[in-house]
Amino acid sequence: MADDYQKARNGEFDHWIEAESDGALTLTILLDEVTTNIFRNTAEAYATGSKALEFAKIAVDKGWDKGMPYMKETLYLFAF
Repeated sequence: MADDYQKARNGEFDHWIEAESDGALTLTILLDEVTTNIFRNTAEAYATGSKALEFAKIAVDKGWDKGMPYMKETLYLFAF
């Protein structure tokens, strides 16, 4: 997991946002929710929140959150 987080943080998975809604959702979760839990009570917990928000905004603007199961849709919104 830590290796994937570092790759996402470094932009190695940014192309996922162009592919599909699941890629955007995966990046949003990895850069927002996972980091908040892994790095709890440290500055690192919020280091990639702005990048997660950027991906979530793109997904919502494209309407990818609509028509998803409620839990998936909610995960996009956690980044806001």
